[in-house]
Amino acid sequence: MRVYHVKYYCKEGMREAFMKAIKDEKIDWLCQHEPGNLQYEYTYSVDEPNVLLLTEVWESAEALEVHAKTAHLKRLAEIKTDFVSETAIEKFEAQRI
Repeated sequence: MRVYHVKYYCKEGMREAFMKAIKDEKIDWLCQHEPGNLQYEYTYSVDEPNVLLLTEVWESAEALEVHAKTAHLKRLAEIKTDFVSETAIEKFEAQRI
């Protein structure tokens, strides 16, 4: 399994607007329903008011590669330019135990 923690550093006061844009475009729903997706969940940081955290879990590297080429992920990249100043990604390989 591949696990990604994506930390979006939103422009001042833009976190909720960014999340609304994601919901309006149904990006979260589309990603959650892709083959090989096990989890795709956005959460708000308690300690950092401008941070939005995305946790993604994929069955395989191949599923993640297909995800990276989708039209809705390209749309997310476009949306980010309006709301996000920086993105940090931590990548993990996981196994069920």
